[in-house]
Amino acid sequence: MYDSPFHPSTTALTKRENETPMKITYLVRSTSVLMLCLAPAAFSQGAILPGTVQDAYLKAPNTEKEDRFGYSVAISGDTMVVGAYLEDSSAVAVGGNPADNSAVDSGAAYVYVRSGSTWVLQAYLKASNTGAGDKFGRSVAIDGDTIIVGAPFEKSDEDGVNGLQGDNSLWRAGAVYVYRRTGSTWAQEAYVKASNSAWGSAFGSTVAISADSMIVGSYGEGSMSTGVNGSQVQEGFFDAGAAYVYSRVGSTWSQQAYLKASNTMGGDLFGISVDIDGDRAIVGAPGESSTASGIGGDQSSDTALDAGAAYLFERTGPVWNQVAYAKASNTAANDEFGRTVCISGDSFVVGASAEDGGSTGVGADQLSNTAPTSGAAYVFSKSGAVWAQDVYIKASNTGASARFSGAMAFEGNRLLIGAPNERAAFNGVDGDGDLGNFVPYSGAMYSFERIAGTWEQRSHIKAGLRGNSDLFGFAVALSGDLAVSGSHLEDSAAVLVDGNPKDNSTSNAGAAYAFDLAATCGSFRYGDYQDANVADLYSPSKTVVGGSLTLELSDFTGNGVALLAVSTSHQSNLALGGTVHVDLNQLILGQGGFLPVVVTAGKGQVTLPIPAGIAGMTFFAQTAMVDPLQASGLALSNGLQIAVCP
Repeated sequence: MYDSPFHPSTTALTKRENETPMKITYLVRSTSVLMLCLAPAAFSQGAILPGTVQDAYLKAPNTEKEDRFGYSVAISGDTMVVGAYLEDSSAVAVGGNPADNSAVDSGAAYVYVRSGSTWVLQAYLKASNTGAGDKFGRSVAIDGDTIIVGAPFEKSDEDGVNGLQGDNSLWRAGAVYVYRRTGSTWAQEAYVKASNSAWGSAFGSTVAISADSMIVGSYGEGSMSTGVNGSQVQEGFFDAGAAYVYSRVGSTWSQQAYLKASNTMGGDLFGISVDIDGDRAIVGAPGESSTASGIGGDQSSDTALDAGAAYLFERTGPVWNQVAYAKASNTAANDEFGRTVCISGDSFVVGASAEDGGSTGVGADQLSNTAPTSGAAYVFSKSGAVWAQDVYIKASNTGASARFSGAMAFEGNRLLIGAPNERAAFNGVDGDGDLGNFVPYSGAMYSFERIAGTWEQRSHIKAGLRGNSDLFGFAVALSGDLAVSGSHLEDSAAVLVDGNPKDNSTSNAGAAYAFDLAATCGSFRYGDYQDANVADLYSPSKTVVGGSLTLELSDFTGNGVALLAVSTSHQSNLALGGTVHVDLNQLILGQGGFLPVVVTAGKGQVTLPIPAGIAGMTFFAQTAMVDPLQASGLALSNGLQIAVCP
């Protein structure tokens, strides 16, 4: 008999009532008191280095079908904003009533803040002129106490800042709304329109902010001008696109620059992606068609349809100028280089989510076009006065149609890349990215870190409970150690924070997920997944004293009883037809060192309480089940490190 670190003396197991099949939860009952005499250091023997863990699962307070919560996300410090561009309420401004769904597809944005380890809803944002079909929340950005929300289908015919909002005569002209926080209270600070509002311009389709400057994309704008502050009235190039830079003095915003490509052409979609950092701004144009490659190539050859380009601008005083014209190092038609862009300091990144390279990893082969629309990212850096491509990045599990770089976020030496069509079957962080690609459009995101000038992939991240067509990774955001992913086609009926993700009764309601990229407590996979045979062990829950630990088992074959083993240290020994990742001499859970978990159709679940006596300690877990399909007759899972938050 062993004592459980999660609950004293395991003597009986009971099925929790009201659980549906395939979601069986077992609780441990006890009549004795756990006495742990080992020092916390003893539980860290052979510890695996911590990394990325899921921090929160976020839903709207008014979750409804087709709201598309998570279509856009942004984060700054401990404040997150999530857009739901098809939300239907007729509320206006801040804190209105979300229950009146009389303004179909008007859109909303939701502000969450983290205090300690807890996320709470702080504000519910609507436009000051809420209108059906405006799609407020299709884009969001945040820096400190300022939030920008785009409504690219807003219809007023005003120009400039803080004009009249009532005229709805310009279809999809677009608008942007600025909100500012004082203490914990948000209020609208500005209503912003293009200086040349026009039908179909989609002003506000993308937004970004840096301190007192913001940039707004308008990919449908149609003027024929080029460069900075050219003529805004010479229409004729449908969907050529433009971007607008605004600056704030006190609480007053004014337009500072009107940006166009240096080689404007219809259909280039300049402004479909934008970013700004200090005195630099980057604008993508995925429809641009020149055959140039690298920095500063020939812009005049338009024979590589939709190859794409990116344009870098710098500000000196109040004056903006284009300083670089960037193309892929492997320019090809239909790659859509510039579909996403981001900038931080002396580096910028450009995504080409339709690129076809079949290679994997950082610095991969650029000429292997064997994975259509798999996607790639290109990092450019400045050395002295010269900009040049630094590295070409692919996913660690490159797959056709994954659209790696469909979303990106970049800060300092961290890069976050979304692949919303990725198919890997594991849940959570760092499972097997190569085997079991049978969950179409479930989506993923990847974190990269630049160490001593070299980029490395750090984590392969999925939703804690991935689902078909959820499009996790469609929108991503980054701030310090916090990463966020939007999943706007997620279907659960949960509301607010850390609800039940398993009720898929609310189609395309949407969700957002926060992850800690440098966690020192939580649950971390380790070991070679393929060595460990076919099964997967993962925990989506936080390891907080007073809470509970839920372990998810998946990818077993058929039905049966799996045995869960937990030890105080780990070893990796080839045995039992795979790799044993727990120390069999230090088992501490259940009768005979094991806890049985019912597996139905390859899945099982066990939930254990986390008592105060194990705060700060680290344990190691693995599951095994009889499996006649395996040569050894036994299926083993990966190892799982469980570090309990102090």
